Amino acid sequence: SIAYKTCGNGFSGNMTRQCKSDGTWGQVDSRECKQIICPVDDIWEKTNAGKTAEASCPTGYSGTMTRQCNSDGSWDKINSTACVINKCPTSGEWSQTNAGKTAENTCPPGYSGKITRVCNSDGTWSTVNSSTCLINKCPTDGIWGQTNAGQTSTLSCPTGYSGTMSR
Repeated sequence: SIAYKTCGNGFSGNMTRQCKSDGTWGQVDSRECKQIICPVDDIWEKTNAGKTAEASCPTGYSGTMTRQCNSDGSWDKINSTACVINKCPTSGEWSQTNAGKTAENTCPPGYSGKITRVCNSDGTWSTVNSSTCLINKCPTDGIWGQTNAGQTSTLSCPTGYSGTMSR
């Protein structure tokens, strides 16, 4: 007679074993046992049931995510607790900033507006963007023309006088 037993966890099918006429058991035949596999799912590789798959954390994060392949061949939920957001370090007047975010600072003296810098996904700083910094100007005032902040405006003295005037 032949005895049947379900294959182990993570396998489908039955194992068989024959009881011989002399009362002893023959070898276990497990050829009908087939490994259950979770299929490829986006970043997750094909994985045997009962095993844990690993994948890199998303862009902007460091670490490794895990996902269990269940005994029925279905994927369990993603465990991303080991993923840590990358950060750009404090650098001069720039505060620590999370990856993917833009930091702002004031423009240098004599300018108005904001300078910006992006914290790249790998935790490194981009170059400073100062394109929105506008030079401050003293407005026109009578005979004095508009002048950039920090600079001196010079005019010739009126008729009848020699030299220059400045302010």
